[in-house]
Amino acid sequence: MKYKIGDIVDAKVSGIKSYGIFVSLNDSTKGLIHISECSDGYIPSLNSLFQAGQTIKAVVMDVQASELSLSIRALKNGQNLHSVPKPVDIREYRKVHWTNFKDELGFQPIRTEMGKWKQDYQIRLNSKK
Repeated sequence: MKYKIGDIVDAKVSGIKSYGIFVSLNDSTKGLIHISECSDGYIPSLNSLFQAGQTIKAVVMDVQASELSLSIRALKNGQNLHSVPKPVDIREYRKVHWTNFKDELGFQPIRTEMGKWKQDYQIRLNSKK
């Protein structure tokens, strides 16, 4: 793909949903501008700001196969983008682990507690008979 993170592109709005704007850069490259990347403030409706067929400038935030994540907000906030290799507030995708290491939550405590829960349930079940 010829696009890199930090590239400023012209994108044509191809669709508008409540969660973001779908855009196309050419025939094979499509992208999404999430509602949170459209403005710093609250946006009640994207339809009030954008229209299908409109061409807008955005900055590439992430590249995955033939799809891009774009941002208008980073472009507006990033003054002097040409002197900075990337806009400052690019969000990186990170693997999320569903645990809280401080409180030791997650799957391991469930495994250790499962036997006790089964015993408690059997006691309650037998007491109802």
